[in-house]
Amino acid sequence: MSRGHRPEELVGFLEERSDDVRRMGVSHHRIMLRLNPQEHATIIGKLEKLLSIMSSYQKVLDETGVNELIKGVIAEGQVVLKPEWRRVKRGELTFVITKYVSLTLFVLAVCFAVLVGRGYLVINIHG
Repeated sequence: MSRGHRPEELVGFLEERSDDVRRMGVSHHRIMLRLNPQEHATIIGKLEKLLSIMSSYQKVLDETGVNELIKGVIAEGQVVLKPEWRRVKRGELTFVITKYVSLTLFVLAVCFAVLVGRGYLVINIHG
């Protein structure tokens, strides 16, 4: 065993952290479902490597670059999320179009009401 860990310690650690490992696996799969393999290959690779390391307690004990890998996942996640946050702030295309069409129709209706109200536009209802 590396770093002086006995098998009993590893079993105890596994039992202590089993809920954390299970949640990590669920989170991993939820993240993977939201990523596009063509667009997000870098972060997918890092997540797969991280899951592989974290799924094996022996690898966790032997792996020295886990913290750097986690930092890489976070940095890549920020790169992936930045355009998504911009899109969310701006709004979906259909929402943006609907918003501006509604605004235009409202302005036209107000202009029409003002023109009719001031007598610049006469509407003859009695055919």
